[in-house]
Amino acid sequence: MRTFVCYDGHVQRLALIAFLVGCGSKEAPAPPPPGPGDWHCFSRHPGEPAGGVTHVRQRVIEGRIESDAVFAGGASRLVLRPKGDHLEGTVKGTAVTARLLVADGSHWMLSIPGRLDEDNTIDADGILTVTSMEAGTKTIARFVPASCDVVVAELAKYP
Repeated sequence: MRTFVCYDGHVQRLALIAFLVGCGSKEAPAPPPPGPGDWHCFSRHPGEPAGGVTHVRQRVIEGRIESDAVFAGGASRLVLRPKGDHLEGTVKGTAVTARLLVADGSHWMLSIPGRLDEDNTIDADGILTVTSMEAGTKTIARFVPASCDVVVAELAKYP
């Protein structure tokens, strides 16, 4: 049995290059899970079709939901504040209501009465699934955990 040092320099270089390429091709580690009040940041799942929302960040802080989204050509920022047994906010002058179903923000529902109902769920793997029902059409979009630095940079393009 030959050891690595027994091979000629050409074979050693090829083996070393293969090893280094293999080491360099590892995926970046997933961002650490956010703590209470921290932003949960996401980018569109690679398997999702292009278009629509590309990046999302959301958090629950002091009883309110804050959610920012980036899409082709713009961004939206939403703050939903407690009002009775639900939360309320506005998007472009339109009233929006929500129900926080899990206190950490891993499950909440949003409604624009007469237009849109949306279910937001973060599963145990950190995948955000947004299920929307608009004008009788159901749409499901999935997002993977992302670095908040990346999401903030995307949001900064649309002040």
